[in-house]
Amino acid sequence: MAGLYNGDPDVALASQHGLDFTLQGPPLGIGEIGWLRNQQPGATALPGNLKLGGFVLGGSVPAYTTSISASGRHGFYLVADQALARFGDRADGRQLGVFGSLVAAPDQAVSPMPFFFSTGVVANGPLASRPKDVLSLGVAYGGYSGDLRSQQQAQALLDPAIRPQVSELTIELSYAIQVLPGFTLQPGVQYLIHPGGSPATPNALALGVNAVVSF
Repeated sequence: MAGLYNGDPDVALASQHGLDFTLQGPPLGIGEIGWLRNQQPGATALPGNLKLGGFVLGGSVPAYTTSISASGRHGFYLVADQALARFGDRADGRQLGVFGSLVAAPDQAVSPMPFFFSTGVVANGPLASRPKDVLSLGVAYGGYSGDLRSQQQAQALLDPAIRPQVSELTIELSYAIQVLPGFTLQPGVQYLIHPGGSPATPNALALGVNAVVSF
């Protein structure tokens, strides 16, 4: 698969209302190749997916440690998931699986987060009496640019309120409950280590709930 998009950063401005057809932004190109394992009807092996891709954002922006504009906004990603075990009959769709993703945007002069990683486990239908519920535990980690941190450290000498960013780690546990067909509630809890990436920021606990309506 491949796509070419308008990477206009101004599309998020309130005056654009989230919609902009001017095509004035730099082009954003994405390409991906994927493999699907045993998704055909009647397959007996456990299903899985693997996707490899890359992206390039055109144009240039000022580098963090200099006033010189630089390009190099590109990256690569990997996304995978694999079922490990089934609960009950195959037709029920109840299973235990793992997932993971890796994103690398190597140019630290222009990439605020050159490295991002996430992984976790998911149980679809963990209880026989609740076959449509989903229990999940995930971990996400992001490492910030060393060049960005150097810029922030220099700025912090003049403004102590600036907190240089190093990394952030989030652990999340959630349980999706199918209340009715087409209506799901998903309460969850997150524990954030170094919220926003700064070791000076206290760790935080966040509680929330998602409501999903589908037709």
